[in-house]
Amino acid sequence: MKKHLLSILFLVLTLGAWTRATAAPIVLFGSTYNVFIAGSASGQPLFGQAHFDNISETADRNGLLLTLSESETALGAGQSRIRLILSANGDLFPITNESAFLGIGVEGDGMDLLTQVSLDDAEITLYNTTGQVLFSSGNLVNDVPNLNPWDGFFPAPGNAFDIAAAGGIGVSMITFDFIVSEFTGEVPEPGTVVLGLIGLAGAFAARRRPRKTPASI
Repeated sequence: MKKHLLSILFLVLTLGAWTRATAAPIVLFGSTYNVFIAGSASGQPLFGQAHFDNISETADRNGLLLTLSESETALGAGQSRIRLILSANGDLFPITNESAFLGIGVEGDGMDLLTQVSLDDAEITLYNTTGQVLFSSGNLVNDVPNLNPWDGFFPAPGNAFDIAAAGGIGVSMITFDFIVSEFTGEVPEPGTVVLGLIGLAGAFAARRRPRKTPASI
C-alpha cells in the first residue's frame, strides 16, 4: 500500500513539474515591445515602447498620463495567461462614437517569446474609471495570422484592431489578455486577417471585416 501511494505521489509531482515547465514564464524578462493606440477622430497616435519586467511604465498622450504594466500567470495544464494593462487618468477616446485602434508590435517590436507556444485565446477589454466593463471583444485568434506558433504580435506588424463606437463612453483602461499553451507542431488553417494601417489626418486607422454581432471590433 505504501509503495502504491509513493507511486501516485511521484506521478503527481512529475505532472506538476511538466505543467510548470510548459507554462509561465513565456515572455523574455526585460525584453521590449510596443503598444499602439489611436482614435479615428481624435487621432493622438502613440507607439509606446515598454519593457516586459512587471514594472509599470508611464507616457504622456495629449495631456493624459498613461500607465502600462504586464504580468504572466500559470493556469495549469500547460497554459499561461499574459496580460497587458493600459490605463489613463481620463478618457482615452474623447470624441463621441469614434473608433479605437489598438495593436501590439505595430512598429515591428512584438513580445519576445522564450519558447514556441500556440495562441489559444486573445481578448481586448475596455473599462471605465470604476472598473466597469464597457466592451469585450471575445476571442480574436482568427484575426491573428501567426498563432501556431505565435510570434508575439497582435494582430501583426503594421496592423491594428478597430473597435467601433469606443469614443465618448469614458474608456480609461484597456486590457489585452493572451492565453497560450505549448506548441505541438500541428498547424490549423491560417486565420483571416484583413487589417491594415492607413494614414488619416496624422493618425493611423485600421479596417477589419465586420462581424455579424451588434458590437463589432
